[in-house]
Amino acid sequence: MSIHSNKAKNMMAYWILNQGRILTTHNVKRLSMHHVQRIAALKNRITDSLFGDLDIYHTIYNSYVTLGIEDDGNLVGAVCFDIHPSIKSLPPWCWERWARKIFHIDLLTPMNTKWINFLAFDVKYITCFLTPMLEVMFSEDRELEYIVFAIPPGINIATFLTESASRIGPKNYYTLHDVTTLGLLSRQEFFKKYKIRKAVEEDNDDIVAIIDQSSTRLKQLYGEYYISELLSRIEKSTRQIVVAEYNGYAVAVLIVNEEVNYDILNESFEVGPFHGFRKVHEDDEYTTHAADTSHQPSIVKEDSLFDNLSLEAPIYSDIMSIESRASSEEEKGSEESEYSTYSESSSEDLWTIDPSLDLSTLLMKREETSLEYFDLTGFFKTGSRSSLLSTCLLNTVGGDSNYASPMQGRLSSRTSLSEVKTIRQDILKKIIHCPKFYGEPNAFALEVLVTQPGHEQAIPRLLRASFECFKNKNYCLLCAPSTDVSYNLLDNFVRVTPRNHSTFPHDLYVLHRNTVNCEMKVRLSTEDDHPYVLEFLKQMLKEMDITRQYLDAVENPDSPYMALIMICQNQIIGLAVISEHVDLNYLFAHYTLYEWVDDDTHGVGSVGVLENLLIYPVFQKSCKFFLNEIHRLADFSLLVYSVEYKDLDIMLSDRHVLNCIQYLTPVRPRYLPEYDANFIEESIFPPKCVTETRDVFALFISMVRLTGVKRVEINTRLVVIGTGDTATAFLETLVCGSRPDLLVTFTNITVVSPHGLPFYKEDTSTKGMSPLTSGFTIYHRVLQMYLRINVNIVHGVLTAIKRKKKIIIVNEVTHVPYDYLILFCGEQYKLPTMKLKGRKTTTDFPDNFFTINTDNDVVQVFNRIETYKKDFMNKKVMKNDYVIVYGKDLRAVACLASLIEHGIPTHVLALVEPNTIQYFCSDNPESSNLVFTDPEIAEAVNRIIENLGVRVLRGYVLNDWKLEENNKVSKIELVSNTKPIHLGCKFMFMYADKSISNKTYAAIQKAGLVFDGRLVIDARFCTNDPCIFAAGSLTKYSRKYHAEYKSHIYYNANEVGEKIALQFREMLIPEQFRKYERQVVKTEVPEKMMQVETSLPEFRKPIVTYCWLPGDVYYLNVAAPGKQVPVEFMMASDNYGRLLITGDCDNLERQGYFKLYINQNQTVESICCLHKELRFR
Repeated sequence: MSIHSNKAKNMMAYWILNQGRILTTHNVKRLSMHHVQRIAALKNRITDSLFGDLDIYHTIYNSYVTLGIEDDGNLVGAVCFDIHPSIKSLPPWCWERWARKIFHIDLLTPMNTKWINFLAFDVKYITCFLTPMLEVMFSEDRELEYIVFAIPPGINIATFLTESASRIGPKNYYTLHDVTTLGLLSRQEFFKKYKIRKAVEEDNDDIVAIIDQSSTRLKQLYGEYYISELLSRIEKSTRQIVVAEYNGYAVAVLIVNEEVNYDILNESFEVGPFHGFRKVHEDDEYTTHAADTSHQPSIVKEDSLFDNLSLEAPIYSDIMSIESRASSEEEKGSEESEYSTYSESSSEDLWTIDPSLDLSTLLMKREETSLEYFDLTGFFKTGSRSSLLSTCLLNTVGGDSNYASPMQGRLSSRTSLSEVKTIRQDILKKIIHCPKFYGEPNAFALEVLVTQPGHEQAIPRLLRASFECFKNKNYCLLCAPSTDVSYNLLDNFVRVTPRNHSTFPHDLYVLHRNTVNCEMKVRLSTEDDHPYVLEFLKQMLKEMDITRQYLDAVENPDSPYMALIMICQNQIIGLAVISEHVDLNYLFAHYTLYEWVDDDTHGVGSVGVLENLLIYPVFQKSCKFFLNEIHRLADFSLLVYSVEYKDLDIMLSDRHVLNCIQYLTPVRPRYLPEYDANFIEESIFPPKCVTETRDVFALFISMVRLTGVKRVEINTRLVVIGTGDTATAFLETLVCGSRPDLLVTFTNITVVSPHGLPFYKEDTSTKGMSPLTSGFTIYHRVLQMYLRINVNIVHGVLTAIKRKKKIIIVNEVTHVPYDYLILFCGEQYKLPTMKLKGRKTTTDFPDNFFTINTDNDVVQVFNRIETYKKDFMNKKVMKNDYVIVYGKDLRAVACLASLIEHGIPTHVLALVEPNTIQYFCSDNPESSNLVFTDPEIAEAVNRIIENLGVRVLRGYVLNDWKLEENNKVSKIELVSNTKPIHLGCKFMFMYADKSISNKTYAAIQKAGLVFDGRLVIDARFCTNDPCIFAAGSLTKYSRKYHAEYKSHIYYNANEVGEKIALQFREMLIPEQFRKYERQVVKTEVPEKMMQVETSLPEFRKPIVTYCWLPGDVYYLNVAAPGKQVPVEFMMASDNYGRLLITGDCDNLERQGYFKLYINQNQTVESICCLHKELRFR
C-alpha cells in the first residue's frame, strides 16, 4: 500500500471556517500543565472512542510537545506529540521494530518521526483545527519528516487527519476497520515546493530585491547589478550563488565563498575540536591519543560516508584556560580595534568549562579544623601580602600600585605602562600557544542567506545545497554580531568558543555536512562496541572515570550503569552512561524541583542519573535527540545530573562537565530554615531528607517534555562589574530565571572582580569577619546555582571605560568588549582620610592594616594571624601592642567576636569607635550608619565587650601612625575632644570609612558618566549612556526624581539585583518568544518599565541583618525596606503603633531578648532579637 496520499495538493497554512474566519499558524500556541482543564473541556465522543478514559494530565506531562489552537481567544483544539506511540501493550523502546515488522514501514525512525498520542477539539472545527498545528510542528523541528497517529480497531478514517493523510494497515490485511492502523502525515504535504538551483544573470532583479529587504548596504556599494556582475564578469570566482525558486520566481538566496582566513580563525577561536577546519595532515601540531578518528574502523564492515568528517580533535581540548588576562597594545590612530577578552571557559565550548587558576578555589576552606594556607605571592608578585586585599587592589592607582597580574612578574616600580603591556603581550604569546594545522582547507563561508517573508521554510534546503557547491568541504562557517537575532538560521549552527585573547569582533558559528544530511540513531552499547568506544574515549584528557563506568556497564551483568551510544554513518559520535541510584526526596527538599517535576508522576525505577554524556562538538545540536532516546530506551521519565565545585576545576576532578549541558534544565536551590533538635519536638521534627546536609552541587534535569520546550540562546555580551549581593542576585535571576514554557540561555556573560565569585565556606571562627548579610545571599548557593558554569570570570579591577568602542579596561591593560555594561561596584572599606605628619601621602598600604570587604580578604587575614598566635600569648613579645578594631560599623563588633573565637586574648584587643553612638535621624546617609538601631541592645553588647576585658575607646579618631621601614605600623595616634592617645599596633582592622573605590571613581569620571556623589541613574537603572546600567550602593537617582530617600542603599540588595535582571530579560528576549512565557512572568516587569518614565521601581523585601557578636551572642534585625529611622525618633510620634518586647538584655543566659514593632497600619515594621543559643541564618 502506498504510504503517501495520491492527492498532490498544495496545502496552505490555514482553513476557511463556515463562520468566515481564518485559522493560521499565528493562532497556534504552546500549551502546558496549567491548560489541562481547558483541554479537558474539549473532549468529545470522537476523543473517547480513540483514547478511552485517558489521564489528560499525565499525557500532557509526559508528552514531547503539546500545541493548541485558538479562535478569538478561545481554545478550539489541542494535540499532544510524543516520541513513541501511546499503546499500552507496546514498550516505548521497540516501536520502530513493531512498525517495521507489522506494517513493513522502513521510513519511520526515532529521529524523523513523532506520534500523536492525544488530541481534543471543538467539533465545529473538526476539519480545520489540525493543519496549522502540524505545520508549526514541522517548521520547528527541522529533522521531523513524519507525524503518525495510531487508529484503534473499529474506527473509520478520521476526518480530522486532513486529505493529506494516508492510512496504513498491517501487511496482508485488507479490512482496515478491524485492526489497528496508522495515519501517516508527511512533511512534503504541508510546505511549499521549492526548486533549488544555481543563480543565473536573469535572477539579478529578484535577488537584489530580496537582499534589499534586509539591507541596502550592498546595493549602495556595488550598484543595482552586483549579482549579475558576480556571475558574469569574475572568472574563477570563489563564490557560489544558490536560489530557491517558487512559482517561477526566486524567493530565497544563498551566497557562499570558499575563501576563508584560517589563520585569523585559529588565532581568535578554539578551533581544535574542529581540527582547524582543515583536512588531516601528518605535520599537524594538534596531537592526541587518537589523532585521526576518521580512519577508525567502522562499527560495521562497510564503507562510510563519515570518513570525511573531521573528528580528529579531542572532545575536551588539552589547552587549559590561562588565569591571566591577555594584553593588547593601545590603538595609535589605526582603524583596527584591538582588544583582549578573558574568559574562564574550556577550549571547546562555553559549556565545557575547565576553570583556570582561581583564587576563590585555592582559598576555599575544605576542612573544619583549620584554614588552608596558600602562599599567594607565588601567584601575585606584590610588595606585601596585604597588597592582595581588595582594598589595595581597588584604591591604589597609577604608579603606586604594587598589584600585578600573574603573568606580569616582578616589575620595577619605574616600568612604564607601555613597557608593562609589551612584556605581558610577549609572555602571553609564549604561554597561549595556538596549534598549527597544515591540511587542505575544509570549510567555506556563508556570506548571505535571505528569504522573502513566508518562505523561511526554504532555509534548510538551501543549507543542504550549499554543501553541494563545495563537495570536498565539510564545514560551513558563519560570522554574526553577538546581538544578532536570526534564530531561525542560528538554530542550525554550533557556536565556537573565542580564545582568551581573541580580538575578533563577531561570534563564529559552524555547521557540518553530516548534521544536515545524516540519519542518527541511538542504541544500547554491547561488548562488540568495545574497541570503537575506547578509541572514542581516548580523545579525552581524563577518560578514566567514564571508561570505568562504561566497562562496568557493558561487562558486568549486575552493574548499576547503562551505556548508550549515538551513531552517525556507522561511527560513534556520542556516548552516555546512566544509572538508577538517586534520592528524589532529598532533591525535592533542597531544590525547587517542584517547579518542573510532579513527584506523583514518577514511580519507582522511573528516575535515572546522568553520570556522563559526551558528544562531538559539531553535533551538539543533536543533543536533544540523544536525550530523548535515552529516556525512551532506558525508560526513565526523569534524568538528573549534578555538578560539584570540584568538577569545575581540572586540577581536582577526573569528571568533566558535559559539553552539552545547555540542553539540560537547571534547577534552583531552595531556601531552607535551619532546624535545631534542641528546640523542636521530635514528633514535628522534619524528616532526614530535609535536615541532612551533603556536598554542595548544582542540579540539572531532563524530561521528554522539557526537551521539547522552546529554547532561546542570547549571545549578547553582558559584562558585570562586581560580585556582591546585588550582582549575585542579578546573575541568579538572569541565568536561572527560566520557566517551563521557555528556556533562555545567556551564553556570553563576563564577571569582573578582583577575586571572582563568592565561594562556599564552612562555619568556622571566621564567620563573624565575613561581610554581613543584608539580604538572603548564602554563598554555597553560588555553587548550587551553577553560576561558574554560565559565566566567564575576569580576575581584576575596572580601570577604564571606552564608551565609544564599547570596551572596558581591566588592570590598566586588559580589554574586554561589551554590548551592555552593568556596574555593581558598591562601596568598600578603606583607609580613613587623615593628615600624616612629615609625609604628604602614603604610597604603600601598611602590611598590618586590614580592611575586610570580600571572602578572600577573610581567608588571607586569618592565614596571617595564624602565624602570630604564639606572639599573642607572650607578653614580652606583645609588650604594649594591641590588635585594634577601628570603626563604628556593626561589622567591627562582629570582627571582634571572630578574633576572640580565634584564640586571641581579650587583653590584647582594643575596640576604637571613631565617634560616640547617637540615636537620632540624620539626612546624611554616611552618619546614619549606627551600630544598633535599639539602644538597649547597644548597651547590652557594650557591657559584654567590657566584661570580656577588651579595651574600649569611644570618640577617638585616627590621626596619624608611625610607619616602619618594613611597611608596618608600629604605633597609632588617636585624638578626641579631650586629649590624644597613642597605642602600640600589632594589627589593625579598619571599619570606619566606606565609599566607592578610587579606581572605580576614576574610571567613571574619565568615561563621562554623570556622577553626583554617586553614579546617577534613571528609573530603568540606566546611566547617561544607554549601554551602561548600574545598581546598588554605587548609585543614586537623578535629582529630577526628588528621591534621595529611595536610593538603593536603603533597600534589600538582592531585590535590587532581581529587578534589574528581570528588566534585562525583557530587553533581550525577542518579542516572538515572550509569548511562550507564562503570564506570571510577563507581569513581573510591567511594560512601562521599558519606557522612559518618572515612576521608580518599588522594592518590598525586608532588609535582614544577622551576625555573631562577642560573648557567643547572636544578633538578628529585620527591618522594613527604605531609609531607617531610629526607634527614639519614631516613639516621639503620636501615631507610633505598638512595641512588643520579651526577655531581658541584661540576662541573656536565662532568656533571649526579642522586640517586635507594629506600626500604625498594623503591619510589622521591624524585628530585633538577641540570643545566646539560637543561630540566625
